[in-house]
This record gives sequence, structure tokens and C-alpha cells, in this order.
Amino acid sequence: MAGHTITEISGLMDTVYGKSAYPIAKIIDDYGASRNKDERLKTIFSMEKSTHFAETITSTSGFDGFAPVPENGAYPDDSAQDGYEKIFQHKTWKDRFRVSREMVDDDQIGRMKRLATKFVNGFDATREKFGAAMFGAALGGVADPSYRGIKFSTYGASADGRPLFDKLHPSKSKPSLKQSNVFNNPFSQTALSKMQSAMVDFRDDNGEILEIVPDTIIIPNDAEAIEIVLGVIGAFSQPDTSNNNWNYHYGAWNVIIWPKLNQFIPSGTAASSAFPYVLLATDYNQAASGAVWYDREPLSTKPYVDNDTDAAVWNGRARFSAGFHDWRAFAAGGIARGDAL
Repeated sequence: MAGHTITEISGLMDTVYGKSAYPIAKIIDDYGASRNKDERLKTIFSMEKSTHFAETITSTSGFDGFAPVPENGAYPDDSAQDGYEKIFQHKTWKDRFRVSREMVDDDQIGRMKRLATKFVNGFDATREKFGAAMFGAALGGVADPSYRGIKFSTYGASADGRPLFDKLHPSKSKPSLKQSNVFNNPFSQTALSKMQSAMVDFRDDNGEILEIVPDTIIIPNDAEAIEIVLGVIGAFSQPDTSNNNWNYHYGAWNVIIWPKLNQFIPSGTAASSAFPYVLLATDYNQAASGAVWYDREPLSTKPYVDNDTDAAVWNGRARFSAGFHDWRAFAAGGIARGDAL
């Protein structure tokens, strides 16, 4: 919540609310300065600032590379082509809370402070839930997800128009090239190895191997999922065997356990006897804007007195958007509609 502003608080200081206005404002302002609950989002999304109504991302294919030429040969022309384009149109987000005249008259400063704390907690929770809603919809193969009754068209799709996790991601320059980043294998050491190799083999639009290396595993908050995943990547030797061969996954992965993701994974998404899990290549995600989050306007809060109820109303407003651009930063496993590795 860095950059949070509170405007026109002076109008309340001159009223009966003067004594409560400053403590509430300080809670809101101090909370924004001292806490940041965006850490999961910062790993999963490339966080960007925006100064426009909307932002457009266009990928570019790689060059063909240097070619051998005969003696005194001419320089061959090389070129890169534009890939798929994705537009992110920012949404305005609003909320408010009220401090009644009775609370002020009864000197309920503690209750008013709790309202202010819940207000800023709610803003952070909204951001994370929105990110989880976009991600959960993508796991379910939904390209046009909804959140709080509002449809976010194409937010759940990558720039090629397919859902983020899909079996038929097309290439703009090579129509015959179709790639998959969704698989049905339940999590295991073998499945992890195969999915890692599949991501390393992902191709750009020219069909060239990108050598994308995933380093993070994302799972919902599920006891079985946590036990299985940590059991595989935390074992120095081969897990669940007496084999002393080295487990090369040991110490190679970060794990994000995402409780808010649970409520947004559509029913029927997981394959039989499996749970959804995602591999993320954080370096590629940041470089290629795999999942992107745009902050257009930070949270701003404006208090005023409601003449109909005599309550002090604290309005909060922000603008941001989030979605997906380059599917290659991710691969999902344990998904019923996925391919077999």
C-alpha cells in the first residue's frame, strides 16, 4: 500500500469528529507505510506501474541468429516478428466505512480504530483474492473470469486468446506449432521431473527452445498437497524408498502455499486422486510479463460527513488490473483436462 494518500481530513478536524479523525487517519496511513501483504502477488505477478487508461503488451519473436557466409559474403538480413498482443484495461475499486455520531459521542475510539484496521485489511485481502480468482479461473480453463459479479473479459487468457493453462497454445508465426502447459499427472517426483523438462523445452513463436527453468511450486492450502510436495523436494535421497541416490530436486524449489486460491479453483478442475499444482519460472515471468499486475492509482482515502445520518464516512478508491500475457512462465499439473506427461 505504498503511496497511499488521505485527502481533506482537515474538514473533519473542525467538527465533532476531530478527536477521532486523526487516530483513524494514522492507523490507515501507518498501516500502508509499515505493512505489505503483496508478497505472494509479487512472486506470481510482474508488478508494474501504469499512467494510462489501459496498457498493451506485445511480444516479439527472436532473431534467426547468425549464419555462415562465403568469403566476402554479404550480411544476411534478419528480423523479429511481433507476437500476440494483450490489452489490460484498469478497473476502479471502491469501498467505504462509517463512523456513527453515536460512536463519537460515546467515545468509542477503540471500536473506530478496529473499523479502520478492518478497512485497510480489506483492501489487501481484495487484491490477493482478485489475483487468486484470476489464477483459479485459469486453472479451470476459464478465459473470461468473474469477480464480485463483474466479468473480466480475457483476463484469464494469455495473449494468444487461449486460457493461461491450455493444451493448444498457438504460435503466431508458425500456425502448425501447438504447445501444451497443462497436464493431468498427479504430483510425484517423476511428474515434477517431467514437467520441469517440458518447460525447459517450451518454444518461442519461431520454434526455438527457450530453456525456461522453473523454480517455484504453487499449491493450494491442502494438507495432503503440502505433505506430498514437501516430501518430494525436501528429501535428500530418493523419497519413499531406501534408495540412497541423490534427489536432484532437493533444495531446488521454492514453495508458495496459497490459501486464498482454494476458494477460486472451479469444481472438477483436479484430475482423479490429484490436486492442482503449478510450476513457475520467476525469472522468465518477470522478463516476459507472464502474469502481470498493473497499479494505476494507489489507494486513496477521503473522509466527509454524511448530512443525512451525521456519520463520518471514509471512502477508499484505487485502480488496478491483473491478468496473463505469456503462458510459458507457467505449467499446471494434476488437472483433469490436461495432457499426460
